[in-house]
Amino acid sequence: MKILIIMISIFAVSISQQGTLYLGFEGEPELSINGTTQTLDSGGVVLGYNKPVHMSEDKKKVLSFGTSVYLCDQQVDEHTNWGYLSFYALPMYNFTPKVATWMSLGYSRVLDASTTIDSGLTYGLGLHYRLNDVYGMGLGYVVNNNEVSTVNENDASVYDVFDYENTRLTVYLSKAF
Repeated sequence: MKILIIMISIFAVSISQQGTLYLGFEGEPELSINGTTQTLDSGGVVLGYNKPVHMSEDKKKVLSFGTSVYLCDQQVDEHTNWGYLSFYALPMYNFTPKVATWMSLGYSRVLDASTTIDSGLTYGLGLHYRLNDVYGMGLGYVVNNNEVSTVNENDASVYDVFDYENTRLTVYLSKAF
């Protein structure tokens, strides 16, 4: 219980400093398994936080680090409620005081109790528009990669490996602190 209280306190202090909290809504993500692509029926939601760690003197270039949780009600094989926990670097370039572009590169972990799912790479590109000094909105394209190992049906000593790639377009709203 003490650890939980300490973690909540650290999170509260970190978001009380400068940073951006965002909420994103997604349409129909695509899932590619070993190169075969399928469109999933349900969209998802993503909640994330970015903390700037460096800004150029002219305030055009910003480097942030962030984390996000992506959840959706999709069923992939025997896994339901597929989602990702991601940690990433987020370089941004401000074209004007209101318009910026970003890219992300990091690590993502599948939110599933299965031990046969390996973590993987996450990357993305997007645009951000500041409505005012506090609120903004944007559009982002994010990809999560991971690998799933399953026991071969014919030989229990052999594992079949599947490469999963989840791609999605996100519309998000943000609040700067």
